[in-house]
Formats: sequence, structure tokens, C-alpha cells
Amino acid sequence: MLEARSQYRYGAMERDEARARGASLRGFLQSRLPVAGADSVTSLARKAGIRPTTATNWWTKGTVPDNTSLRLIADAIGADFSDLVAAYEGTGGRNWVFSDPELEALLERAAEKGAERAVRRLLAEQERQEER
Repeated sequence: MLEARSQYRYGAMERDEARARGASLRGFLQSRLPVAGADSVTSLARKAGIRPTTATNWWTKGTVPDNTSLRLIADAIGADFSDLVAAYEGTGGRNWVFSDPELEALLERAAEKGAERAVRRLLAEQERQEER
């Protein structure tokens, strides 16, 4: 879990890696929406009682979520705290962590469409482009 916070302090984790982990967490949260009282990650943050900028900074600025914020978000979305930690750390099931901006854009488009097959199609499209 995120208990060994010293390894996550600024400088110990690259900003790009932290942003990518935040994007993975955002994808996890978006896949669970909508829930009662929240249809976006920012409205979910409000429902959880944290500032929306706190949550968006996880993927835009690469700030590391604290356990309290993750617990509040988990409660608001009806998920286990450990699922959010696993999504952030990339240790649970299928979590894609992209640090390349183009791949991050791919993740955003896929989350918006809300379909796994869209991700597969876009990845195949990128592979075809790389083969050229």
C-alpha cells in the first residue's frame, strides 16, 4: 500500500511516472462511474469531500494521493481502498500505466468511450503505424 510514503516523496518518483500512475487511477475511477451523486471524477471528489483539484493533480501534476483521500474516494465510489491503491500502483488486474503523452491521450479517449475494445482498436492502429 502507500504506507511507505518516503519512497513517493518528490524526487524519489519521477513526475512522469507519478502522472502515469495518476492516469491509471483516473481510468479506474472513470470505469466505475456514474455512481449516485457523481458522474465525473471531479464530482466524485466533491462527493468524497475532497477538492476536485486534489484529485486532478494526481494525473496532471503528478502529486501522490494520500491514504485519507484514497479512502474517501473509495467510500464514495463503493470500492475497496486496496482496489484504488492497486490501480495507482499498477498491481491489480489489468492496469495500464502510460507515461508517453500520446499513449496517455489514447487512455483518455478510451476512458471517454468507456469500452475496452476501443483501447484494443486504437492500440492495433498504433502498432500498424509503427510497422510502416
